[in-house]
Amino acid sequence: MRILTLIFTFMLALPAMALFGGDGESAKDSAILEGKTVLYLQESAHKKVAQDRLRATLRIEHEAKTPKEVQEYINRKMSGALNKARRIDTIEAETQSYQVYKREHWEEEPEIYINNGKKKKKRITRWHGSQTLQLEATKPESLLKLTGELQEHEFAVNNLSYYLSREKSDTYRDELVGKALARIKHRAQLIGNQLGTPTVHIAEINFGGSQPARQYKRAYAMAAMAESAGEDMAAPVAEAGNSEINITVRTTVYLSK
Repeated sequence: MRILTLIFTFMLALPAMALFGGDGESAKDSAILEGKTVLYLQESAHKKVAQDRLRATLRIEHEAKTPKEVQEYINRKMSGALNKARRIDTIEAETQSYQVYKREHWEEEPEIYINNGKKKKKRITRWHGSQTLQLEATKPESLLKLTGELQEHEFAVNNLSYYLSREKSDTYRDELVGKALARIKHRAQLIGNQLGTPTVHIAEINFGGSQPARQYKRAYAMAAMAESAGEDMAAPVAEAGNSEINITVRTTVYLSK
């Protein structure tokens, strides 16, 4: 038996008994491999693919004298936004962080002075709240239009970016595994033909690779906040980028006559 380790150009040959020993399971493995050549082959593949989903994160904020006023306002605005999103089949909506907290500061009272000539100050207590809304879509036009509409209703855009969906990523990963295995089989066949052991049997396969980094491409032209109430907001503009998918396949291949 011959052992060949090949990762591109590196090769190693060792006798069977040196690798498997001479007793128990090791002896059994040695008997199975008797007369065979063992290859350890590794192949990598990668591909850049267009991102297919658009995500928008928006927030609604409000400040008032009481927490009740803040919550009522945010709830009303968020309910309206969700109703709009639910009417569009291609958009998925999800509410996220919701917080209400108290803010205090001191404010000078006009025309009211104390003995040393300084203006009298009073403590001002206000309540502030915000809630985040996340929208996702495979058709960017509908999401961009809805984002513009929500900006007209006092929602602010936190983030607008494309990414590659898990479903599309898995499809391309399967494709890359197939290509890597095809190259491994081709290389094993070439080596087998040269060694006089043309029968190829892949005994073990391990593959891995990083999930594509979510290389977000932000909107390149965000609508500015309206300077006056009632001014229509333009829908944001966004352009999709690419994500790179990487896969590495490691195999143990047996060659025989």
